[in-house]
Amino acid sequence: MNYRSENYLPKNMSSRPGYTSGRGATITDLDSERLTFIYDALIENESQEAADNFVLMVQNLKVASCTDFLLNLYRLEMRDWKYDDTFFSDSDSNGIYAENEGEAVGTMLASMFGGSREDDTLRIVGPFLSKFDMRHITDTGSSRRYNYRGDAYYY
Repeated sequence: MNYRSENYLPKNMSSRPGYTSGRGATITDLDSERLTFIYDALIENESQEAADNFVLMVQNLKVASCTDFLLNLYRLEMRDWKYDDTFFSDSDSNGIYAENEGEAVGTMLASMFGGSREDDTLRIVGPFLSKFDMRHITDTGSSRRYNYRGDAYYY
């Protein structure tokens, strides 16, 4: 399926969730600069409301793997850029997704040999969310969580 939002991705980012499946939340797949690029593209091509809902989506991603991010970006588009409390009820893939046999094999190999399943979620979303004076859900309250290096990456 083709999504308009594929056109809002930076050129150095794959639009296929299966391409990064099994690699975890890594700064090499997704980072604050890419999130800002997409945010700006949403303002330009959709609306400020769509961009604001994108920020809420990013804030509430459990893990900011590129795979989960893309699946949720496309879900947000399918919901006409509307975000509410039910958004994440059935959209958590845990970074695993495959559209075809090749992606399934790649995911398996990445999980077995190539990936540490690292979680740089806070490092990925922290600088982006700090532009809006927001924190990631895992960095609030008593359930504060750090990335695998012990860094929170908020200013």
